[in-house]
Amino acid sequence: MSYSFEKFFAKNVPGFEFNEETHTYSIDGNVVPSVSSFLESSGLKPFIPYKSDGKPRGKRVHHLTELFDIGLYEHDEEYGGYVDAWEAFLLYEKAKVLFSETLVYNPVMNLAGTIDRFIEMNGKIYIEDSKTGSNADWHKYQLALYALIIEEPEIGRCNVVLKPNGKYRLIIRDDPQDIVKAGEKIFEKNVLLNNPALPV
Repeated sequence: MSYSFEKFFAKNVPGFEFNEETHTYSIDGNVVPSVSSFLESSGLKPFIPYKSDGKPRGKRVHHLTELFDIGLYEHDEEYGGYVDAWEAFLLYEKAKVLFSETLVYNPVMNLAGTIDRFIEMNGKIYIEDSKTGSNADWHKYQLALYALIIEEPEIGRCNVVLKPNGKYRLIIRDDPQDIVKAGEKIFEKNVLLNNPALPV
């Protein structure tokens, strides 16, 4: 089965590349703004001092849960609890993974990002983003930006907070104002880019 949002998958864009080491997106060598950088530059995400454990942990857990999704996971002593939490989520919420670690790009917005997963849950498709830390207000705008990139403002949006003890917390992000505010920030960015005489 195909979905309308697949046309925004970056694999369909000639010359599109993602550098995992620097976490940068580009087309024919020209850097494309990312959702992560846009969240900070637009003020939707406050500056957060780097935590030495946070990003490596999150990256490792993402990798392990992705292996779980495709049946290649082998128990990890340090982060196995997070994978158990992901397994519990899939089981108890009866969720099905449709696409995983999907690069997306919108040429009009000139914005790119990586969506953790598209899942089907309770008969509805969701953009899902897993977290291993505490819930933060900017997470809702991250999901809203993903929805706008694929031009599906009505698509479901959720965070799954994975915990090291094998438990999880499902957070449904269904406030339409999240989409509105993220859309306003994108509009402001595009207006300023196309009208350099305007004050920044």
